[in-house]
Amino acid sequence: MLLTFLQTLSLLLPIFISGLFLILCIKKRLFVGLDIPLDKGTRMWGQPLFGANKTYRGILVHVGISITVTVILWYFAPSAPWIHPIFYNSPLILGFLYAAAYSLGELINSFIKRRLAIPAGTQAKRIQYFFDTTDGIILVGCMFVGVYHVAPLQALAAVVLGCGAHLATDALMKRLRLK
Repeated sequence: MLLTFLQTLSLLLPIFISGLFLILCIKKRLFVGLDIPLDKGTRMWGQPLFGANKTYRGILVHVGISITVTVILWYFAPSAPWIHPIFYNSPLILGFLYAAAYSLGELINSFIKRRLAIPAGTQAKRIQYFFDTTDGIILVGCMFVGVYHVAPLQALAAVVLGCGAHLATDALMKRLRLK
């Protein structure tokens, strides 16, 4: 039981660590040259496509750090039973898919928020706040099940734990006045 719990936690490490690293980059103003909005000001129905907060820095940090963490977990997986077997797969592909799934969830949520005229970076109402804290991790959970055949209950547990981690990092960003 403990081993399964630890393996479930290990599923979150690539996204959790990349999220923490992104917070560090924002706080310390690292890689600010990449703070170019992905939508480059494109508008749809009078609203930005994604908004100014969805930047190349965010995508590239998530990709780079997710791949790095996945490579480290892949390297140690054979001798560390607490690391989920998903990390026996190609770490470059797996790390990229982590970042791609998470980022796609974030972009979909931002796209919908802009269509609802919710300004970038503002506190959303209850239902939208739910999606703000679950958007990326839900797609990562779908990737676990659909691509890597992780047991659905374990993927769901990872999603729930990931949402808790997202709430914690959201609180950290507010405390650091980054939100």
